[in-house]
Amino acid sequence: MDENRPNVPDADFVRLVRGALTHLYDPAYLQNHPLISRLGLDLNLDKLTRAQELRRILIEGIEHIQPRRRTGKQSEEAIRAYTILTYRYVDGLSMEEIGEELDLSQRSLYREHKKGLEAVACLLWDRAPNVALPGEQVTVTSEAVQNRLDALQAELNHIQPAVRVNVLDIEPVLQEVLEMLNPLVAQTGRRITLVAPGQWPAVMADRIMLRQIFLVLLSNMLYTGSGNLAIECRKKKNEVVIVVAEGAKQPQTEPPPAVDPSNDANLAVVQTLVETLGGRLELLREDGWRVRLFLPGSTEGATVLMVEDNEGVVSLFRRYLGGHQVSIVDVNNGDEAIEQAIALQPRVITLDLMMPDEDGWEILQRLKKNPATEHIPVVICSVLNEPQLAEAMGASGYITKPVDRIEILEALQNYLGPLLPTV
Repeated sequence: MDENRPNVPDADFVRLVRGALTHLYDPAYLQNHPLISRLGLDLNLDKLTRAQELRRILIEGIEHIQPRRRTGKQSEEAIRAYTILTYRYVDGLSMEEIGEELDLSQRSLYREHKKGLEAVACLLWDRAPNVALPGEQVTVTSEAVQNRLDALQAELNHIQPAVRVNVLDIEPVLQEVLEMLNPLVAQTGRRITLVAPGQWPAVMADRIMLRQIFLVLLSNMLYTGSGNLAIECRKKKNEVVIVVAEGAKQPQTEPPPAVDPSNDANLAVVQTLVETLGGRLELLREDGWRVRLFLPGSTEGATVLMVEDNEGVVSLFRRYLGGHQVSIVDVNNGDEAIEQAIALQPRVITLDLMMPDEDGWEILQRLKKNPATEHIPVVICSVLNEPQLAEAMGASGYITKPVDRIEILEALQNYLGPLLPTV
């Protein structure tokens, strides 16, 4: 360990820890995170194992700040910090929800949250063998951008019930975005061209969120670059890759400003939105912009259709199946369930029984009576314990809420086969 190394973590290290905790259930984000090398993890491990090991260390870090003694003011503060971090990062609650649960003002909540983060960072700092590996470029998010991302996450939590991930045709969404950007294109003297791939592949996405991603990304590239933009799209295994690149440059008196993606608020917003949809963002800026968006494709035979009105349960399924070659589509009513089941022909449908307008028993009957969906296995996921009745009505399996990861994986493997990690 470096003898000149400070005894406490610097602000950059704390932000690295915060960023990793924010993406605790995102293997694609964690597998190449700078903390992997900073903490001395084995770089020869496969990507998914690296992500799982980093997640384990982060959760252990939160567990270790829980005090053994539960009396006294310091213990009360430590318990509160531990509870806040657990609610926020392990359970996925928003800061607003945590404040209501613990009856804390926003000022007190963020103060205790900061103390907890610093405590976890100190624990990880003590086990880190070095500050940075030779030649390693450590990217951190600026405080201003992180604050904006926190506000974005709060907004995403607020609109989550309205988000619907379905099979989506990319081309009409891009055409809508280009029409909206016409004034900016005219103002900058640039062009945006769609390079048709023959047939545009479909993605698993929310239409409004995908449109927002393209709007923010393309407008940012128009402002900060200088060449015309070309958009290409191709299918790669279970992903759709969308490439946006600068072509011929326009005459200019000054070079375009260099952009650090980690400290550019617009790009940070795009990255967060893409990751919310289960994708990832790659950005290169050499002679010009080159951005690659990786979004979940509509993969035949690898889709789980969830009929569920509880967004918390949907989020749990996405976390538990994160890193596997599975697409999850969720709907919250019978009509959408039938429509998506016919269109997607999923490998399996999970069905909640207690729905607001139409209960799950009715939806199960509709699915089993429809020739286009009767062959699709349906696994009931409910607080009710009625497996015999469900089987008699045509269900193929039963999961009793509250659900846990092992139970979900075991139940779905019967219909999906081995759950392979994403490459």
